[in-house]
Amino acid sequence: MDSNILSTELLAGQGLGNQLWAYAAVRSISERLGFGFLLMGSDQFKGFDFLAISDHINISLEVYNHAKKLNNPTYYERQYYDPELKLFSTHFDKEVLELGSSHNLMGYFQSEDYFFGDTEKLKSYFSIDSNILQKNTIPQDICVLNLRGGEYKRFKDLILPFSYWQNAQSNMMELYGVNKFVVVTDDYNYGKALFPEYEIISGNVGDCYAVLNNAKYIVVSNSSFSYFPIKTNLNSPVVIAPQYWSRFNNPYGRWAAPANLYSDWLWQGSSGQILDMANCIKTAQETIKYYQREYFVACQPYALKQKFSWKIFVPNSMRSYLKKILCLIFPTKIG
Repeated sequence: MDSNILSTELLAGQGLGNQLWAYAAVRSISERLGFGFLLMGSDQFKGFDFLAISDHINISLEVYNHAKKLNNPTYYERQYYDPELKLFSTHFDKEVLELGSSHNLMGYFQSEDYFFGDTEKLKSYFSIDSNILQKNTIPQDICVLNLRGGEYKRFKDLILPFSYWQNAQSNMMELYGVNKFVVVTDDYNYGKALFPEYEIISGNVGDCYAVLNNAKYIVVSNSSFSYFPIKTNLNSPVVIAPQYWSRFNNPYGRWAAPANLYSDWLWQGSSGQILDMANCIKTAQETIKYYQREYFVACQPYALKQKFSWKIFVPNSMRSYLKKILCLIFPTKIG
């Protein structure tokens, strides 16, 4: 029972994209280290209806059953909380390669570097149901706009401006002669409101995944959902993605997060310009260096949760007066 194993756990609150990243990255890391791989919480997988995955690799049934009962130490991927961008930023955490024993890995793990230059192996990590794939074939002269709505609309920093989609359509038409578009989205009403003239594919996550897996031309939002159907697409698709990813056109010029800069995609800026990939890589690397240089206080995640404070109900101009009054009433408590 001394075989080393890396495991990760799928959680109910994760979206399918996040689940696939956790599964694929940790499986790839385990192969790199020569460890076995174990997927915990596989009953929470949101792609069972159309994707086939394995919950363990390179371990015997005996070791598998034993490992399910163990409480191995957890390794947390390094993250940086950026208070200006209001997000947890990540990049390739090379320290995972120094693990010498069994661990459970937790984090986003959304860097392509976790595949160590071999994204082709993703096609063997999971496969889509052939019937669903065939049902969702799409002509090669149509561009898919992969619009993310739903809960994204609650966070204005995540929603891409309509100009992003207009500019991307113009780029597809000018660069590739594509002038037909369909919308793939998790939010039918949002899609129809933005693009009333286009067909909207929505409602079934398997259909949405399969269309992306079949399409030749794709414009993506800043969602992890699109990565795997695109990277396992057999058509070598042309992909336009938003500069800086989850904080498009942010005033700090940071890639949010550096992990989410992917090879072979075209990155579009706020004015619609297609950016030089070398400059995108430079920006991502500078963002990493900035975090490593300026962020030097580490703490446990629970310490970041803000406690309730009465101050949120009191205007700044009134706080000093209120404090003086409270000092008189509670001299041993407030100074």
